[in-house]
Amino acid sequence: MLSRSLASLAISSSTLSALHKAGFETVADLGSLNADQLSEELNLPVFLCEEIISISKVTSTPAFLGQQTWSASFLLNNNPIIRTSCGLKCGHVLELSGPPGSPNENIMLDFVRNTVTSGNDAIFVDTQDMTTPFTLKNELKDIPGSFEAIHYIKCISLPDLMVFFHSLTSFLDQYPKTTLLVLNTLSSPFHSTSLTTASRSSLLDQIKSILAKNCALRRLSVITMVQMATKLLSENGSNASPNNAVKAIMVPQLSDSYLPSGRSYRLMLIPDTPQTGMIRLLSSPSKTVEELRKDLVQQAYELVKGRIQGRGGE
Repeated sequence: MLSRSLASLAISSSTLSALHKAGFETVADLGSLNADQLSEELNLPVFLCEEIISISKVTSTPAFLGQQTWSASFLLNNNPIIRTSCGLKCGHVLELSGPPGSPNENIMLDFVRNTVTSGNDAIFVDTQDMTTPFTLKNELKDIPGSFEAIHYIKCISLPDLMVFFHSLTSFLDQYPKTTLLVLNTLSSPFHSTSLTTASRSSLLDQIKSILAKNCALRRLSVITMVQMATKLLSENGSNASPNNAVKAIMVPQLSDSYLPSGRSYRLMLIPDTPQTGMIRLLSSPSKTVEELRKDLVQQAYELVKGRIQGRGGE
């Protein structure tokens, strides 16, 4: 581990560039620097330097959330396929989106199940009053004592949601066995017509900072679900108005500005029938949005007894 390259760490390209410019090439180069000292060296925020140091102390073999089953969810890597043999890396974020009828909730509930089965706790934030405590209890009824490991929190309004985010760290202090945060559905509180673009951007930046800190320092894994919106495009692919649009596509309602850099995956589920469909990778730490637009990474899925299974890659 002493000679491990910093390029192998799950950090953003801009952070890696700052490290290289300051003369840091390997984990050993960080030595015994603390976050404050590294912040002075790199001219980066202290919380980001805490994240760098935390990640550098993790061995190169990734830890995974949940059991290694097809239904655990989708580990996305450099291969041109969406793999389903493992769960999400600890300390990472997975965003799920899709039109009505998409089995996003099936994937979400699999993560919850795997978390409590392994003896850990999960936070379930409900912003739509759609997934009730009864639903969760019924889903986990075959796992004795599992419901006590679920911390159910209802945040219907945007102020409630932001209060939750700003108290997340203290909540994790109080419940140290918590390894999973589920946000269902993150986009819903942002529907307010009175919310300005500037305010929206500021709030999403706050969420990004909070998630980045807790993912790095607490190894918290996060599953977010967002609704879809229609985006109008002109003939050359740029944004268009209803008057000159030639094409309409479905995109996640929230931009990726709330997702921590270097540790986030975005998946879109595209159902063909109630039981089958396609899962498409929109972005990942190893592939840019532009790369994925040129070379689609997607995989067929099917629902078997309510759980998602892959059917091969494309």
